[in-house]
Amino acid sequence: MLCSDPRRNSALKTHLYFCEGGNEMKTSKRNRGLSFLLALIMLVGMLPISVLPVGAENGGENAVSAPRGAARASSSAYPALTNLVEGTEITYGYVYFFYKNGKVDRRSVSLNPEKCRHNKNLLEYYSSTTNLQRVVSYDNGILSYWTRTENDFLDLSGLEGRSLTLVMFDHLELSALYAPGVDLKLLLTDGAIVTFRHSTRYKNKTAYCPQNGVTGAVIDLAQSEGSLNGCGTFELIGNGKLRILTQNSPKKTSPDYAIVAKNTSVLEDTELGISCGNSHRDVNTLIPTITFTIDTTKSVTLNIANPKFNAAPWGCHMNNFKILNAKDLDVSANRGVGGLIFFGSNGESDPVKIFKHYRSIGKIGSEWNISGNTNSAGRYVLTLNHGNDNPRIRYSLNLKEVKGGTVIRDLEAGLGYEMSAEILYMPQWMQKLKDAGRIEFYFFGRLSNPGVQVGYEDAYLYDFYVDRIGKHGIEFYWVCKSATDPDNDTFRFTHLLKDYELTNRGPLYSTRTCFDVMMTEKVGGTRYIYSVKLQQAGGEFTEETSATHKISMHPDTLAKCYHNPSWQGIPSKWKYSSIDDAYTMEFYIHPRHGYEFVGSSVLSSQGITLNVQNTKVTEKRLVKFESIPDSAAFLAISLVAKRRLTDVRGTLKNFRLGTDAGFTELVSNEPKKYTFKNTVVYDVAYGSYGVEAGQLCEGDTCYVYFDVEPGFGYYLPENASVKVILPAGYRANGIFDSAETYSTVYKGDWYDYSPITQKYRTSRLLEPNSEGKEYGTNILIKEPKVGDRPAAFVGYDKPTSLPYNMKVLSMQWLGPDQKPMRTYDKFEVGKNYFLDLRIGFEGGEELGYVYPKNYRDFKVNGKSVNAWMEYENSTDGHVWHVYHPYKLVDPSAMGTVTGTVESYGDPDETITIQLVNSGNGEPEYITTVTGNSTEYSLTGVEPRSYVMRVEKNKHITEEFIMQVDPGNAVRDIQLNLLGDLNRNGKVDMADIVLLIRYQAGWSISIYEKAADINADSKISMADLVLLIREVL
Repeated sequence: MLCSDPRRNSALKTHLYFCEGGNEMKTSKRNRGLSFLLALIMLVGMLPISVLPVGAENGGENAVSAPRGAARASSSAYPALTNLVEGTEITYGYVYFFYKNGKVDRRSVSLNPEKCRHNKNLLEYYSSTTNLQRVVSYDNGILSYWTRTENDFLDLSGLEGRSLTLVMFDHLELSALYAPGVDLKLLLTDGAIVTFRHSTRYKNKTAYCPQNGVTGAVIDLAQSEGSLNGCGTFELIGNGKLRILTQNSPKKTSPDYAIVAKNTSVLEDTELGISCGNSHRDVNTLIPTITFTIDTTKSVTLNIANPKFNAAPWGCHMNNFKILNAKDLDVSANRGVGGLIFFGSNGESDPVKIFKHYRSIGKIGSEWNISGNTNSAGRYVLTLNHGNDNPRIRYSLNLKEVKGGTVIRDLEAGLGYEMSAEILYMPQWMQKLKDAGRIEFYFFGRLSNPGVQVGYEDAYLYDFYVDRIGKHGIEFYWVCKSATDPDNDTFRFTHLLKDYELTNRGPLYSTRTCFDVMMTEKVGGTRYIYSVKLQQAGGEFTEETSATHKISMHPDTLAKCYHNPSWQGIPSKWKYSSIDDAYTMEFYIHPRHGYEFVGSSVLSSQGITLNVQNTKVTEKRLVKFESIPDSAAFLAISLVAKRRLTDVRGTLKNFRLGTDAGFTELVSNEPKKYTFKNTVVYDVAYGSYGVEAGQLCEGDTCYVYFDVEPGFGYYLPENASVKVILPAGYRANGIFDSAETYSTVYKGDWYDYSPITQKYRTSRLLEPNSEGKEYGTNILIKEPKVGDRPAAFVGYDKPTSLPYNMKVLSMQWLGPDQKPMRTYDKFEVGKNYFLDLRIGFEGGEELGYVYPKNYRDFKVNGKSVNAWMEYENSTDGHVWHVYHPYKLVDPSAMGTVTGTVESYGDPDETITIQLVNSGNGEPEYITTVTGNSTEYSLTGVEPRSYVMRVEKNKHITEEFIMQVDPGNAVRDIQLNLLGDLNRNGKVDMADIVLLIRYQAGWSISIYEKAADINADSKISMADLVLLIREVL
């Protein structure tokens, strides 16, 4: 049965085409099949990848997706919202301002997704505009909503199948949210707390619940009753808290469900708190969903307050429940342990056992501590948290460990002291969040108000001090908070920390220790700092271990100085500069309370020291803010971590014959890492060490001396590998050489007491060379003409055309006696004359002489001539010298060759016709023509036998003997295409078939010269491959 797919029919036709004519074969069917199969494999293998179906690369139909990277969502994709604000249609691309007097202003708006995460200034403006009631912005797939009123109902119907980010940044009390079929991201910023207290029955809306019933959901993203098909997804993102609290809702708006979404996620730094169920209505399921994911740094609390019936906190199977990160998860039921339903309980009724089972099989991480508890009122709480797997912190004051309840003595009032918190143990779950940049650590201390007063007198971040003697109560705190918490700036300022309240909602984890400090003496005057000692961890810096080489202060310096990490403090890692190719660090060090830097000392060469040799201070200065009275100057320090140079290489430049050695230099292979300086060339022919060379001549042997200057971010050890590269060129012995690399020796390895001050020297003597360069090959001259006087006539004293960067040093014509022809000497028939031509060369990239690497290809008027290379040491350098004989014959005795050339292919391709000297193989007469049917002519041909050669691209070159006599000879030429086995004037699939059959042993006739594609004098599989490529 024939396949209906036209591509398969085409393949079938091709198959039949290749397989026809089987009775003509001499070889077996098996050999023929193998030949065909091999050809077919090669054909397929050379097909361009772009012809494959897109689905094959992207995974088929399931890989189809919308275009990515769009700058903003199209307005045509987002219809107006007609039910969000009564009486006003919210149009895409606009912001609406609703005022208390009923006025509405509309303005165009462009919302930026990233800027929508920071709304502090916007909130302050809206809140301070007292007559402003509500603001709604709608653009770029974003809906920003702010209101002063309570119980606003958010009706987002009409957006089915679309994604929407709903932004809220103030504490709002709302009724419900109705968005059927919308993939909703609820973005709560700036610590906003948004509370919903009613179901969508508040406005008689429902999708998931029966239309003619009384039940509903608080956040309803469904499209059809009782089904999650077509339902939108729900993601809670940002750093705020979403609360759904319906325990006090009236009967009409008491929900059966809190959030109805196809997939539900609590992400980033958000907090979720749900408590549903009351005397009017028992909740059925808090979150009907297919998957439920928790990945936040805050808490998730789900409470079922049903008085009568059991309920599920989420509707998905436990296999689809994921808790990746959270401060804790509390799931509770007022009806006790039996009030909770979990899908996938394996017959267990104890929630703790259910969750431990899923922990044991890896569905819940092993880091989670699982417990359950029933209180005196019968309320059961299932808790997932990290138990006792928390950080262990060691607090220090004045470089000594402090513990709670102790009294620290021997401190002086009025003097600053080191204070720190060291992490002794970091749990894996917390380290994972830290590595992802999702949490920050903070440490601070507080001075309690004296006596029995409540509160704190002062706070400390990096420098602890008390200005009065006596006993003082101190508290040290270590806090872990989400990186996006809006109050994180508080931990940069001591005046804010003094009154900061650590609430349960704030940190992910916190710990503190309380102790007393007894000060019996007060410092008098100022203490001075004369030097600063820094420490680099991990020894000398390497790029591979850069993360381990942290900078810190030596304990001696730390006792007197501190740094502020949030204000140009010592960075935790080195900064790489691609401009300087260096790792650098800049920071400030502050004197502690009661101390002061001594500028003349600390800014001296030994004022700042490190424990490693090759990290260097590049800048140091004292900075003082005159605007701050009585403030002490702080020390600004810049460092560079120098890396070890192991392989230094420089290429000699201008070390060429004919140049002055004073111009010789070494060019760095990696100039950002190192450069060369003080290069000097010494000729060893004279004196103990030689003398500084002048003009470099053939036969000179020299040492090259130099110094190496490491780059800004590097240092050079004495045992580094330093090598000199002599570039490719022409040597004095006449051999073309590639570039050569030579080792060097350090000064101590030859004469450390020599008068030569440079540190490095080439290990062996070097010969200067010439720069090799290729030139154009055809020099045109005016050839002798009977009766002309070359010494007097124009055109005989220099070439008529010379390739670029060649120069004529001299040109003259010599008579039969090989002496220069005089003014009245004429060219005569039957006599021999000589061309004496000297050509020099220019255009080198370096100073010095240039040698023509391709001088053997040079021709005069397209013909090879008698010539050789000469070298003139102090004048012209390398010279191509032509000394070639010319015999004048009677023009009437010369021959002419004419004819036509027939060819194929591109008519603009050049056809070259040559008459080649059969003795030396060099062409003596050349002409070119174009066209597929054209005429040619060669005139003034000296009578004798030649080889005629005719060439055109993609054609077979034809050669044959051509006898030229005085008069006119006619030769018509037919050129055939290479690969045109049937000589029909084209190369196509028919030629491929012929070649396959020929190689398979079929009894067929082909044009064999056309089949030898690679010109190796045999017809093989390689020719078939080339032919296939040409056709395709």
